[in-house]
Amino acid sequence: MAEEKTIECGLPEVEDDPETFNASKQHFWTGEIDVKRGHLLLLPCCFTTGLLDCSTFRNWVVFVSMQTGNTIILCLSSAGLPEGQPWAWAATLISLVAFFAGAFTCTRISNLLGAQRRIVLMVNFLVQAALIVLAASLATGAVTISDNDGSSEWVLHNPRMLISIGPLAFQSGMTIATSRLLGFGTEIPVTVYTSTYAALAADPKLFHLRGNKPRDRRIAAIICVFAGAFVATWAEKRSAGIIVTFWMSAGIKLILVAAIASVFPRKLSE
Repeated sequence: MAEEKTIECGLPEVEDDPETFNASKQHFWTGEIDVKRGHLLLLPCCFTTGLLDCSTFRNWVVFVSMQTGNTIILCLSSAGLPEGQPWAWAATLISLVAFFAGAFTCTRISNLLGAQRRIVLMVNFLVQAALIVLAASLATGAVTISDNDGSSEWVLHNPRMLISIGPLAFQSGMTIATSRLLGFGTEIPVTVYTSTYAALAADPKLFHLRGNKPRDRRIAAIICVFAGAFVATWAEKRSAGIIVTFWMSAGIKLILVAAIASVFPRKLSE
């Protein structure tokens, strides 16, 4: 029988025995990834959080990831505030419900099928990418409106601003669920950074130069979300708008799908 050689990335190297090769390939897809490196998948998601939230807040005054802000805006809308935003209650409510539904669905299905299995994780990220592609396509086709289509006042009074919020918030819920499923919920929450700042402040080894990987990952997450928001800011400034930021976010998720399907390390046998 052919002798299998275990390698860290990609399919196992095998000899010419077809049965051995097929078994190894099946194990590659159904086996678990190396979750110790899961942060390499989550940090790009922090960047997309910055891209999406900056763009959606700029155009529609709603977040699709950071739901604390939406909770406050929803409460304000009960008194007709902020003024000039008659759809604020609907926008924030859609985002909150869709976010919860995304996190709930992703957690249950992933746990049922094996959250850390390569094929399950790949489909997880593929669904996230597809939802952003849907939103980007709606924006490109001018079905979803933004400040590039008219004045801010016109946009905020038009119910068409609500169309893309649901898919984007649903995938954001899936993203934070994935962070928890990979074991990084307290370090890289992806969509919630208040707890990240608090964790850094409470870290007794905050100023140690070495040997503090949780701190390093938290700082990297903050830098990534800041970078994403910075890029989105200048995309909006240059009138590129949501079309650019949405397609960029979709592209990042698709790159992560490709990485999981090809080169992302698998879990090594103990």
